[in-house]
Amino acid sequence: MIKDFRNTLKQTVIYGLSNLSIKAAGVILLPLYTRSLSTTEFGELAILEVFAQFFVGVISLQIPSAFLRFGSNDLSDKELRRLYFTALSSLMLFSLLFVGVALPFKEQLSTLIFDNSYYQLHFKLLIFSIAFEVLGLLPLQLLRLKEKSVAYFFYVLLKFATLIGFVWYFVVYQDEKVYGAVKAILFSNLVFWISTLPLQIRNLSLSFSKKYGIEMYRYGGPLIFTSISAVLLTISDRLIIKFYGEFDEVGIYTLAYKIGSLSNLLIIASFSIAFLPIAFKKLSHPDFKPFFSKTLSIYVALIVILTLVVSVFGFELTKVFSSGEKAYWLAAILVPFIAFLFIFKALNNYLAYIFLLTKKTRYHAQVTLLGVFANIGLNFLLVADYGMYGAVAATGLSYCIMTIASYRWAKRLMPINYELMRIALIILSCAAFIALSIPLNDLDLLIRIFLKSLIIAAYLLLLYRFGTSTSERNRLTKLWKLLFSKGGIKKIVQEL
Repeated sequence: MIKDFRNTLKQTVIYGLSNLSIKAAGVILLPLYTRSLSTTEFGELAILEVFAQFFVGVISLQIPSAFLRFGSNDLSDKELRRLYFTALSSLMLFSLLFVGVALPFKEQLSTLIFDNSYYQLHFKLLIFSIAFEVLGLLPLQLLRLKEKSVAYFFYVLLKFATLIGFVWYFVVYQDEKVYGAVKAILFSNLVFWISTLPLQIRNLSLSFSKKYGIEMYRYGGPLIFTSISAVLLTISDRLIIKFYGEFDEVGIYTLAYKIGSLSNLLIIASFSIAFLPIAFKKLSHPDFKPFFSKTLSIYVALIVILTLVVSVFGFELTKVFSSGEKAYWLAAILVPFIAFLFIFKALNNYLAYIFLLTKKTRYHAQVTLLGVFANIGLNFLLVADYGMYGAVAATGLSYCIMTIASYRWAKRLMPINYELMRIALIILSCAAFIALSIPLNDLDLLIRIFLKSLIIAAYLLLLYRFGTSTSERNRLTKLWKLLFSKGGIKKIVQEL
């Protein structure tokens, strides 16, 4: 089991760096956007991004996930190539169909969403961008399957660099506003897809398998609704805020959401990319259940620590990422609450792995649909009276409902003894320390930074003393001592 932990750690670190690269692009882009776009324009861009998120989930039909699942079986190199070509040709067909159907309606989409036809060119570019983004999903899954995490990192780094460069050129330098941002996203997806062509050609054979196609569609079928529901769960708050309010509120909320969701960007997504292929291969081993349980505790601890840092320094992060534009500073109030709700998203995502591992994906779909209906209903109920604050509450309650449902159904499919008391202690103590930091935002900068740093240090001490076992404390103590010894970093790497 230790070997599996080490492999998971290795893969998670590298995939984490990969996700850090592309998500760092999103973070780096925030000052570029907030400096060049008003809160209203940033809200308009957020709605266009919502449109793209939704259709990427729809068009892919979860074929990349199905490829990863069936590719994890013990297939020969020839069969894996057939599986890849089957998945690739399916995605190309769906992407072409989408472009052919959506393109004639670009003017109607602009009028529907923005009440005028000015944005039809934006939608034209966005439709092609969505198609290229969908086609770029499969080569990344191939690299995950082959555990080529270093290659995965460099491909993601390429996308990171091109996106930053194009946004700077079109939005900042050319001052093309929202249109420039859409152009940048399209060119970034196009360059990325072209760069993966040599990799794809080396790993396919021109042989479509009807058998693999049917298996992938059956596996991915329930996940289509899950994917659509997951996207709706993510985007419905912004759509409903716009329904009751204005684009500037969407812009402020989106900035708070991007800052508050750093744990999702840096850990949750990275962990899923690294952990799922390992879990699929580990499933038949006798020590799978203790491995799965222990990994959850470590996973939650990492999420909570990052959540605490983001929440405590949410005010400072908002000022940095808004380029000092005071119109965006209202977002700082929302950041701690948004950051905290992602703890429950992380819990739900992890428990939902059981549905994928046991091939009971319909449960995943049911949980996500439950969350979507709860989220949309609560948003309509709360946003009308409480605006952005109601949207945060609605999303948080939705994730709590989904976590409870996932736990109950996953327990039936695969009974596992999770360390529930330990996890509850970690989460509740984090909430208490976040609450302690909020009144400090009125203090001077240096005093504020010092006291907030003390709060984080105190929490880490509490977590070390009461949130770890004796053996875990001994291991952490050993690593701490190695850090200050000669050649400490090298020794720590060897120890890990």
